[in-house]
Amino acid sequence: MKERPTAIFAFTDIIAIDIKRAIEESGLKIPRDISIMGFDDIDAASRVYPRLTTMRIPKEEMGRLALKRLYETAGGRDSMPMQVVLPVNLVERETVRKI
Repeated sequence: MKERPTAIFAFTDIIAIDIKRAIEESGLKIPRDISIMGFDDIDAASRVYPRLTTMRIPKEEMGRLALKRLYETAGGRDSMPMQVVLPVNLVERETVRKI
């Protein structure tokens, strides 16, 4: 690329960790040369170095709502699509450079 990005936001932490590895293998430093951020805050996000900045999602609440919806649908009560919005929280660690 003529101009590399200043940051990458991956839609999962696993993908962010793989991208982080590729960036480091190319000789670039995180976050000095490029920032990276994931989404879902898996355990490995806090165990890699530098530790991955990510968005924490309410996994237990998502599971509870999914199971409730499954029971409703299986019971024939409601099969219409629905939208649920749950809060996420930024977990600032070490892979995003401060500007």
